[in-house]
Amino acid sequence: MSWRKLLLLLIPLWFATFGVAVFILYQQAHKAKAHSNTTVSDGPAYAYITDSAFVLMRGTQVVARAPRKFTAANPDEDQVVWTPTGDYVAFLADLLFDPDSNPKKQEIKFVNTHTGAVGHVSCPGCTSFAAIGANEIIALGDTLMRFNLDAPSTAIPVDSSSLLPAQFNQILGATSGRVLINATDPTQTQLHDQEKLYLLGADGSDIFTWGTFSLSHIFAASAEHTAYGSAQIALKADENPGICTNTSRVSIFDPKTFEMVETDFSAAYPPGYVAGSRNGFSASDMWWGLDGHLRATVTSWTCKKQSSGNPYMTVMPASLWRLDGTRWVKEGTSTEMMVRQLNHATRISLIQHHCAASNTNASYCGSGKLYRSSDGHTSVVADQVISIFMPPLDHVVVPSGS
Repeated sequence: MSWRKLLLLLIPLWFATFGVAVFILYQQAHKAKAHSNTTVSDGPAYAYITDSAFVLMRGTQVVARAPRKFTAANPDEDQVVWTPTGDYVAFLADLLFDPDSNPKKQEIKFVNTHTGAVGHVSCPGCTSFAAIGANEIIALGDTLMRFNLDAPSTAIPVDSSSLLPAQFNQILGATSGRVLINATDPTQTQLHDQEKLYLLGADGSDIFTWGTFSLSHIFAASAEHTAYGSAQIALKADENPGICTNTSRVSIFDPKTFEMVETDFSAAYPPGYVAGSRNGFSASDMWWGLDGHLRATVTSWTCKKQSSGNPYMTVMPASLWRLDGTRWVKEGTSTEMMVRQLNHATRISLIQHHCAASNTNASYCGSGKLYRSSDGHTSVVADQVISIFMPPLDHVVVPSGS
């Protein structure tokens, strides 16, 4: 065979071999890229805070980490707000912890939950905010203002002049395009008549006013989809706040019918409970579950004086409770301080061991380990965690067999 014929035979073989090699390399690269994307976005999003950072997670992967001071002394005040679409999660900058800071320089930081990109927008004087629709938030600062986080560079003024001279104190929550705000009415001469709740439209219009709501440490959990068949805002407030006499009250508010119903926590009372006496209970966490039911973590205690005169607290183990209609019922025997069911197969839980101690004089819980359980496997996500958060429900998940 001549060398020319041999060359003609080898050229097609060489091209075929080269093509196969390129195809194999392409397939391997494509699989590696697909695997990488799956790893980053594996599982539903959730977030947690420590005393020094906000962390956004998907599955076991960190999507974003943003430095920020948070406090374990009152985690209800560590506002972290998820937009209804789940596209963004936001929180205030930590100027509130710096007595020498300029409130005019306050900012809202927000994280894109898909890319992990961290942005910020100026929010002069802001102390509270809530998600009011799609990717929009409403904030209370020097004035009421709205921001569209898809294009956040400019604040949208909210005209609330019709409500003057009411002085807004705190945005409690928002749903169905309506926002609930705690305010003081200085025209009332009696102190207990000055505290009011205002339900406003996104444009600042006054929709409904609920008067004489004079409780302290108010915290809210809002949900568009609930087991009640409509949007609800749950309000937790402390009555007679103190180390030994605190009592938490939880009410459910319907922003469309304006109906507010106080729930029954009597099953959670400590042994021998007497209101205003040397015992009490507190709902330290409150959230809406996948099934549309409100849940809370409850701790109760009794107090006795020591020889030194200082109170000595006997604390019952923290436990999970579920709102069934208007009555709270205990849900299992777990001592987890915070739990979020992300989907039917995945849950995260925060265990703060010293909160379950039988005897302590601590007036609040600290930090603990965050666990993620999925398909029967449990792993530690992080330690020194203060609180956990999940995106809002886009529908109520009805448990199988119900």
